[in-house]
Amino acid sequence: MIIVMEESANEAQVVKVIERIVELGFDIYRTTGARYTILGAVGNRPIEPSDVQAMERLDGVKDVVRISGDSVRKIQRPLAVRPPETPAVHFPHLTIFGVGLIGGSLALAAREAGLAARISGCGDKKFLEAALALQVIDDIDEAFENGETSDADLIYLAAPVNAIVEFLQTKSHLVKAGAIITDAGSAKREICQAARDSLPATVAFVGGHPMAGSHRVGVEFASADLFKRAAYALIVDATNQPDRVALANIEALIKTIGGRVVQMSAEQHDQIAARLSHAPQLVSTALVNAVAKSNASQALALAGRGFQDMTRLANSRWSVWEDIIEANADEIVLALTEVIFELQKVRDSIAHKDLSDLRKAFAAANDYLHNAP
Repeated sequence: MIIVMEESANEAQVVKVIERIVELGFDIYRTTGARYTILGAVGNRPIEPSDVQAMERLDGVKDVVRISGDSVRKIQRPLAVRPPETPAVHFPHLTIFGVGLIGGSLALAAREAGLAARISGCGDKKFLEAALALQVIDDIDEAFENGETSDADLIYLAAPVNAIVEFLQTKSHLVKAGAIITDAGSAKREICQAARDSLPATVAFVGGHPMAGSHRVGVEFASADLFKRAAYALIVDATNQPDRVALANIEALIKTIGGRVVQMSAEQHDQIAARLSHAPQLVSTALVNAVAKSNASQALALAGRGFQDMTRLANSRWSVWEDIIEANADEIVLALTEVIFELQKVRDSIAHKDLSDLRKAFAAANDYLHNAP
């Protein structure tokens, strides 16, 4: 039996399929290509239709093919997998603070690319237990909890903004000399300031933010492909000048996991993120609440792909966004003011039954998107 996973399937879904195959009494062989993960189930008993049905019901499964006879004998040994290329950078020990969607995806991507010999987690014990159960991390780095110096060579901070700031302020003395710290926080000015104020000169800091994610949270949704083709901001300016070697290593890491590096200042990042990420989240939430207050009982029954695309972000959790909004409040207020101004022009154009300005607005938006690099 051959199981082909969806291109978007995450590691947690793959693990669940593997566990089900083992429960059915079959040996498992896995190969991961550029787009798809393929699992082979082989055993001494025939593949029953019920086995195929059991696989088809699992999340993340694209196709299940029942094979037997000569075909089975051809796959009764693991497929030869080409050894991975030597990565451009390698860290003996990587510790991730906050093993959720982003931190877990970084762990999976780093493991797949051979970027770290040992991958540990630290932070909330509940999330760490889940990460261990899913084999996203190898173990828990207990040094920070115990007040000891961690031997991690790279520390990746993937927690909420306030938690990242607190880590920098309270745990910096437990980072070994020569280590690199980088982060995935959504608001850069406050985090970079905390790094400048708290880190010893022997520790390098590279501020970062992957423009990748989901309204879903939790390590169970982590995917090694999350960063592929995604922009990844690194903070470099007159105030934040990372060590050249550390910056080169983080750039190499990002490119290896498929990200696209964009260097900018902390101020530029927060200004742009307010308009590309933070305001869209709040507009999405506002749109859903407006529909909910319309008293149209069948509104969602009529909702199509356009409404779903516009409101996907409204499923996001407040616990994720509270820190971001507090840390970048000034830029978010400006971004929302700009959006409200544009909406008011649209409303006035429709109310006055003069659509010439609205037609120009459509054309301007089309041109901006079509001419984007």
